[in-house]
Amino acid sequence: MPQKPSKTINTKLGDCKDVSTLFVAMAQKAGLKANLVLVQTSDNGTAALKLPAISFNHCIVKVNLDGKDYFLELTNKFLPFKAMPRSLYNAKALVISFDKAENEKQGIINLTFNNALKTVSQTKTIINVEDNVKTYTHIHTINGGRKSYYNEMFSESTTEDYRKKEFEEEYNDKLNKVVTLESAKLIENDRFKDALQYEAKFSISEKLQSVGSLKILEVPYLEKVYTRDIISSEKRNYDIDYSAYENTNEYKSEVIINIPEGKKFVEVPESKEMAYKNHLYKIKYELVSPNSLKVIREVNTPWDNIKTTDYADYKKYVEEVIAAEEEIIGFK
Repeated sequence: MPQKPSKTINTKLGDCKDVSTLFVAMAQKAGLKANLVLVQTSDNGTAALKLPAISFNHCIVKVNLDGKDYFLELTNKFLPFKAMPRSLYNAKALVISFDKAENEKQGIINLTFNNALKTVSQTKTIINVEDNVKTYTHIHTINGGRKSYYNEMFSESTTEDYRKKEFEEEYNDKLNKVVTLESAKLIENDRFKDALQYEAKFSISEKLQSVGSLKILEVPYLEKVYTRDIISSEKRNYDIDYSAYENTNEYKSEVIINIPEGKKFVEVPESKEMAYKNHLYKIKYELVSPNSLKVIREVNTPWDNIKTTDYADYKKYVEEVIAAEEEIIGFK
């Protein structure tokens, strides 16, 4: 049973059902229609709950704002308003009303993210390439559910040393290189707004690969949009639970690669566009100058499950995307 809203306010303590009850009480005072929602989070299964039962393990709220229904997660203080964690995607739920007649009409539903804040990752990375070192300036704008992590990372509860260690490990993993972080600083943020933007500067010491007089490199994307582990099987017996694999709805990447003065790019891949159902991958190469190349990438990654019957087509699409991501750029 949830505690009284007055106790939650006075003690500043409460679990999911307590803060949800407080929100509903305050919403009613504000003239908003709001309801408690019992949830079985999707990490506990999306098909187990066929009938209302005591196996619900979470409580959120449903509120109507400007004619639209929103589901709100209230227990994560770093989550932006209207953003939803992945554990609620397609989760089984039961809306609870104070009206008995309305309750009798309710049934088990799957939570939708139709009006939820999309998780979009937008990056601009400037890379200055020398023979033995690459220096990066990375500007990352993130909104939606993933913003929660960065809200906490740049909060007063996180020390500078810990933040530096986390960012170094993150870039080490993404690039599979030894990264030396120079700085990671917040550019713009309001904890309750949609987006956060930060800048990181770091370097990697490594010698460029050569084929004769030709220097070669791959575009070092800081976010992998697809990985081989998702298509490691030749065939599947079960659908892919995509929200357990992917945490972002859209990627927008801009990478600018600068090589030394007097050098020029001589091998640049062709721009491409690929699609699988609602998945979309676009990549465009643009020479800004003989020694500066801009790569623009846009990717839509919806969280709909991949059916076993569609797996072969999806696998082919991912293989093509990965091949495009690994194409080589050459300069002399």
